[in-house]
Amino acid sequence: MDDNNELVFGDEFTEIASRGVSADNGASAAGFAFTAAAGGSTLTAVAEEAPLDGDGAEENFLTMEEAKTKKTKAKKQTARARGKAPKKLTKKQRELIANALPVNEQTFIITPLAFTYMSQDYSAMQNKVVTFMLEKLQDVLHNLISRKITDITKLSHIQEGDIQNDHGVSLNLYFKDFAVNKNHYPELRNALTALATIPVQIPYKSSEGRKYKRVTNLCDVYIPEDVHNPYVNIHMDEDIAKAFISVELGYHLLGKDTVYNTRNKYTQRIFLLISAWLDKGTVTFSTEYFRQILNIDKKYKAFRHVIQRVLQPAHDELKELAQLGYCNCYFEYEKIYNGTRHTGEPDSIKFLIYKSPKLVQSENSYDETGQRDYFADMLVSHFKLQRSKAQELSKFLTKANYTATMGKLMSLEAYLKKQGAEIKDVPSYVVKSFENFFREDARGNVQN
Repeated sequence: MDDNNELVFGDEFTEIASRGVSADNGASAAGFAFTAAAGGSTLTAVAEEAPLDGDGAEENFLTMEEAKTKKTKAKKQTARARGKAPKKLTKKQRELIANALPVNEQTFIITPLAFTYMSQDYSAMQNKVVTFMLEKLQDVLHNLISRKITDITKLSHIQEGDIQNDHGVSLNLYFKDFAVNKNHYPELRNALTALATIPVQIPYKSSEGRKYKRVTNLCDVYIPEDVHNPYVNIHMDEDIAKAFISVELGYHLLGKDTVYNTRNKYTQRIFLLISAWLDKGTVTFSTEYFRQILNIDKKYKAFRHVIQRVLQPAHDELKELAQLGYCNCYFEYEKIYNGTRHTGEPDSIKFLIYKSPKLVQSENSYDETGQRDYFADMLVSHFKLQRSKAQELSKFLTKANYTATMGKLMSLEAYLKKQGAEIKDVPSYVVKSFENFFREDARGNVQN
């Protein structure tokens, strides 16, 4: 995007597709850069959920954990030597991060812009549910992005739930996977049930290239009776599923753990928006369009109430999390008025997006050699490449293509997690994939 051409999003969605937002200019760079500098691994967190085959996986994980422990002890000893008492967290801060993961341990998921800009009035619990649904569809998104398949109806494994209607997406969502206390299961069940009745507006692009706003209910919800392990079946019809996970309008990476561990629905929605523009550092929305995305076009008639109920609470929560190291970005905002008017409803809202101070600190102290070593280590530990081949591939890594390369590495991890059993020689597959990737990058066909 042209830095000299200020982009203001209005009612039309044309600008988003034409500007080509992708995972390569989303939240991925900050997350991976901090991970590497901290000596940990975002992909290790993925491996913890679904351990990789091989004797070395657990050993590598423990070694890194031990390294983190030693590093933490060293920092504490240094603080004592200087006579500095560690800063105590306030009660509010302790509650805020009670269930949160440090940003260097978080994982990021591929997020279509159609999902990001979906206008809806979901509760905080429902936002977590649809994000969890998106997380379960990561391998589908990988296939769409890599263009291995263009029609989701040809991916038979997305019919995983009890109710398998014609095409579409079918998923069983178990309550235990939501990390919700059993006392809150009734609330979770109500939130899941309501998904079938709350209308949403999804940006949609037809095969002819024409853009629409589709107004629909996201899914059908089937609730089994008399089960000891409570769950629901979510079923999305084929055409709705296509709109929900379409990457035609672009995509970015999202720190899912921030969504799961925040309680304010507007914090979650605004975090989703700014994550798409983290590397750009700024994005401007017309106030009318911003209200529409958050479904507050008929709420809070006075703009001061939008500030009090929406913008300021989201700003405070994300900034606090980012400064504590539990979120990869936060924002400040400016009211923009056209002409001579300076009060009342602004014409647009400009978001200034900042990386977590810990991310900035790690990026400033990180060099290209370290990035290449880290990339090679990931290839060896997660894909079982020979060290010599991993180092050979790492020579193609540059500061300019680092974000795109790590995004590629993450999408490969997600793909192999689901499809690895069908690939006879995973190391050779990974080598070939990165050789093609770096070849396209050299031709200028990869967005960085």
